[in-house]
Amino acid sequence: MPADRDYTVRLNLLRRTTHYTLAPDRIVMASTRGVRYLAYRDIGQLRIFTVYASGAGLMDRCAARGKAEAILLQSASFAGIGRFLDESPAYRAFVRDLVARVHEANPAAHFLVGMPWANWAGWVATLIVLGVAVLAGIALTLTGFWAGIVLILSGVTAAPLTWRMVRRGPPRPIDAAALEARLAR
Repeated sequence: MPADRDYTVRLNLLRRTTHYTLAPDRIVMASTRGVRYLAYRDIGQLRIFTVYASGAGLMDRCAARGKAEAILLQSASFAGIGRFLDESPAYRAFVRDLVARVHEANPAAHFLVGMPWANWAGWVATLIVLGVAVLAGIALTLTGFWAGIVLILSGVTAAPLTWRMVRRGPPRPIDAAALEARLAR
């Protein structure tokens, strides 16, 4: 088993900075609220996915769910309104070790990649609304109402990011070894 590994992150304005340590048998979470623990053997699901945040752009997240506790890690730490610090190298190393420890302690744990269904459905709905807005803009522009151009430009501008998020897909299972290899890149 590798030595203890640490990672510190603040998710957003409303959350406190939390210091995570991978101890031999559990993850230790320490913040100003106190210290909490989550045993690796109790983690039943670990999901890796990407989200978009203003000020940070795309960032990776890791959600681990235990019997009574859950944790959420991300590759960018909140530094102020609209400002995030990229912690990707430390995040990837920490999550890679977390995956290995969870897999060793609980071989029945489920590993997933892809955003939660609700998030993915939201991106799909956004893409549909953008398509309708572009079509409405075209119809308005063809009838002489030039303000329709605003709808067209808005839809065309937002479509690439939205399409990129939709293509990332809903959650799907992945082997722990494949996930570790993916995090090593």
